[in-house]
Amino acid sequence: MLSFTAIQRITLRRLLSYHGWLYERGPKRSTATKIWGFMLKTIFLNRIHKKLVAYQTSLPTLPLPDVKVTVAKYLETIRPVTTKEEFAETEKLANHFIKHEGPKLQKYLRMKWLISSNYISDWWLNYVYLRGRESLCINSNWYGFMYASYHPSKVQASRAAAIVHNLVKVKRNLDTEQFEPQIIGKMVPLCMDQYKYAFSSTRIPGREQDRLKRFDASESRHVAVIHKGRFYKLPVFSPKTLNPLSALQLEAAIEGIINSHASADPNEQYIPSLTAAPRSDWAEIREEYFKKDRFNRDSLRCIESSMF
Repeated sequence: MLSFTAIQRITLRRLLSYHGWLYERGPKRSTATKIWGFMLKTIFLNRIHKKLVAYQTSLPTLPLPDVKVTVAKYLETIRPVTTKEEFAETEKLANHFIKHEGPKLQKYLRMKWLISSNYISDWWLNYVYLRGRESLCINSNWYGFMYASYHPSKVQASRAAAIVHNLVKVKRNLDTEQFEPQIIGKMVPLCMDQYKYAFSSTRIPGREQDRLKRFDASESRHVAVIHKGRFYKLPVFSPKTLNPLSALQLEAAIEGIINSHASADPNEQYIPSLTAAPRSDWAEIREEYFKKDRFNRDSLRCIESSMF
């Protein structure tokens, strides 16, 4: 059984390494692509249960380009933004690099490639993404729309409750790995590794580099709600049954927050703006005023450990 599974995974990885279909447009397909599609869909995709990480071990590793290809693409990239003299000098340095330092560095890179599924992901995460010191607001932050072209209700509490209720279901499916992986054209599965950061994760500021922190599902059982400058901890699971609260229960809770007569705190309402500061500044403020004070520390952890 183990041998059969290993052969199946290796074969599937080889099939997924075929990229000829990407360059074929229109209804006409080459014979190679037709055979590839038949084998992929009939023999494999219909036999593997579609769970979150069902295909992870079968996905091909990120290919390692030849050093000459990398340098050629670099030169092509800088040509429009350099003068003729600057480009000639850079081209001279690039040729020197290919003959001397390049082969040695490529050998080290190949060693890393052999022992990792993606030789560049950890470098990208640490040295490009997490070491960025500028404000995240216009440089790194992303966001999503819950409803693209319709509003299921004009009642604010109802709409918010529906969003929370549905996202909690998505979170539960991710935790139990019941979330189906994304598959291009019902044929090619994509890597789902990044989905583990979709919920219950936060980016902790550092003086030189930030770090990503994921909270366990046993602690992250609530969402953080901001209303009129105040933060509220909203549990989304029943303390008795441990099941997710219904949309109706969430709506009642959110209505309670909206109808609260508590006035905005003049200090609390400006706390979110601190996260828009340059990362090193936010790290210093967080260390001085939030980590050393017990009350502030516990309150901040409540926010950071929320599902979203």
